[in-house]
Amino acid sequence: MKAPGKTSQDVRTEEKTVLDPSKILGNEIIYARNRGTLVIIAGAGVSVSSGIPDYEGLIHLLQSHKQASKIDRGESFDKYLGRLEQNGVPVRDIIVEKFQFNHDVESGKKIKIKPNDYHTEILRVFQRPREIKLVTLNFDNLFSEAAEDLWPGESYNSRFYNALTVGTDFKGITYLHGNIAHSCKSELVITRQDYSRAYLNHDFNVGNSSMFLSDCFRDTDRIKLIVGARFSDPIFDFFFSYWNKIESTYILLPEKNDNGQKAWGDKGVKPLIYPYCATKKSHEGLLHLFKAWNKMIQTGIMT
Repeated sequence: MKAPGKTSQDVRTEEKTVLDPSKILGNEIIYARNRGTLVIIAGAGVSVSSGIPDYEGLIHLLQSHKQASKIDRGESFDKYLGRLEQNGVPVRDIIVEKFQFNHDVESGKKIKIKPNDYHTEILRVFQRPREIKLVTLNFDNLFSEAAEDLWPGESYNSRFYNALTVGTDFKGITYLHGNIAHSCKSELVITRQDYSRAYLNHDFNVGNSSMFLSDCFRDTDRIKLIVGARFSDPIFDFFFSYWNKIESTYILLPEKNDNGQKAWGDKGVKPLIYPYCATKKSHEGLLHLFKAWNKMIQTGIMT
């Protein structure tokens, strides 16, 4: 029997949140985590519930600036941000502020943005800070803050865009596009020009970020799991321009029609589908998946 005010779809979604991670993730992901060869790649979607906008939200925010023009039809997010910056919009200042603070409407005070349950549960998959192998495409500092909350006083590696090297073991948290707490604003990878610097150099060879990712994706012994990313994100436009297909890579996608499953599949990335509530536009199924996975890890069922 469904509760008052809930649709049948809501009820079905809630029933699905009692998840069996092994059925969604499959043996290769589970075994990779147990062997220490799993690398999680986290996109902008992970930080949204903390109050940090995704690309679409960021465009909406910047368009409210008095010097901003509207985004052109078919114009990519990173090209638009570069155009705004060239026209005098303080894109980096706005982003750094928005990625650190929310504003309380009633009091007018700034409220520091904090990690959410997605950051915490993703990190918990690794169990210990020295076992973390996480690459984040975001430049907020929330994964580091979540790690400090989870394991106070314990150390782990951190890497930033301007210090990436090839041949690394990927241990720690890698901020592929910089970090607002540790990088200069000019080093953040935001605009098309920034992505060109990070992924292509002047000789049209790969840049720091590309070399790092290429090493990661080239190593078929490492299993990659992408979370909270879209195929339309600028990084993949650059990356797939010279990598036609990649192997040993999976992506968690919501159970809905426009989830980009075919586009990812065409590039060799294997989709793993989690429950999605269309009426609420809720990705809580993803959070329930990670919580169930961590519970099974902690009880020894998946070790």
